[in-house]
Formats: sequence, C-alpha cells, structure tokens
Amino acid sequence: IGGSLAGLTTALAFSRAGWHVDVIERDPAPDGADANIVFNQYPRAAVPQSGHSHNFFSLITVTLRDRAPDVLEKLIDHGVRPLKMREFPPPMLASVLNGPGDDDLVALAMRRSTYEWALRRIVAAEPNLEMRVGAVTGLEGEPGPVPKITAVRLADGVVDADLVVAATGRRFDPSELAL
Repeated sequence: IGGSLAGLTTALAFSRAGWHVDVIERDPAPDGADANIVFNQYPRAAVPQSGHSHNFFSLITVTLRDRAPDVLEKLIDHGVRPLKMREFPPPMLASVLNGPGDDDLVALAMRRSTYEWALRRIVAAEPNLEMRVGAVTGLEGEPGPVPKITAVRLADGVVDADLVVAATGRRFDPSELAL
C-alpha cells in the first residue's frame, strides 16, 4: 500500500526476488514522459516535500549501483547529478578523502519528484508487478495481538495478499484500515 519512494522501492525488491506484487496507490501516475513535466504538472497534496530538492547520500547511490543499476542509469539520463565527494569535498573532509572505498562516497542531487518518477516508470515495467490506482478502504484477515492480514479492500474489490506492506507515509493512521 503506497506508491511513493518506500512503497516503490519495496515493490521493486520483492518483484525482482520473484514475488508477484500489487502496488496500490491512491494517486494516478503522472502522464509526463519527462521528469520536468512531472515536477511542473503533478503536485502531490499528500507529499508536500515532493517538489523539494533532495540529496540522496552514498548508501542509496551504492545500493542502486549494486542492486538496481537501471534505476541509477535512468536517473542520470534524466539530469540527476552525482556529487563525488572526492571532487567536491566538504571543507572538513577534504584532507581525509584518500582511502579505499572513498570513490563510493557519491551523493545524488535531484528533486524528490524526479526520483519517484523514474522509480515508478521502472517498477511499472516489471513483469510480475501490477500498479493499481485506488484508495484502500480496509484490510481483511484475522485480528489479534499480531493480526494476520490476508487481503486489502478497495472501493472496487478485494486484493488477496500473502504479505501487506503499508508504505503510506507518516500521515498514516492505522485505525483507518482496521480489520
């Protein structure tokens, strides 16, 4: 549940591990074939920081390079700028960036909407993944101290599930999805 950064990243990882994945996102995908079109024409009310510039630090860059190079390539193809710390060291680190592994100290500077746009396009092309647009109206399963969720209710039907990841952001109120 949730088709923003956390939900899309989780969906990509599970899909590439061989699972069939349904991503349920309330907002329809933007129609833009270009990250700038998305930025200018697709404000997301539930994600007020979507238009802000972001720096994704080295851990994300290295993880993308090693596990999802197609995502990293798409970002760079669409103007994302890798910031190599060896080339642009912060003053306090300039004298210590000479060791092994320092080439991995690379941040990515971009708008958050650009990252989400590129990731969504790649996730939507995964063969065992389905993107669904719709608001979740509830969950089905067995209540208890650790509920067992077996399905997600939408206005137009039910999606059966072996596992549900609620990646709906910090404004998520679990009582809205009570069993």
